[in-house]
Amino acid sequence: RSSDLYGWWEKTQSHPILYLFYEDMKEDPLREIQKVARFLGKDPTKEVLEETVHHTAFQSMNDNPMANYKTIPDVYLDQSTTPFMRKGIAGNWKEHFTVTQDRKS
Repeated sequence: RSSDLYGWWEKTQSHPILYLFYEDMKEDPLREIQKVARFLGKDPTKEVLEETVHHTAFQSMNDNPMANYKTIPDVYLDQSTTPFMRKGIAGNWKEHFTVTQDRKS
């Protein structure tokens, strides 16, 4: 809920909190990974940044059983109804949730 977000947003004045937005990560993953690195006080090489971009791309994560949770038994996470990794596009939630459901979250 956006009301929850505002409370945490105010905490950035007194706590080290990094906000990232999915749309920004889709638009420029390298820029957003650099933000994370700076936030953590790291200065990775160009090679490490490019490798991170590759391994965190939707398709790479979707193909990786350690990232897509396909190794978790259905009794704990039944992906036959809703896969953990869906399409990797911004706004796709609108195909799965009604406006009322979104407001309740």
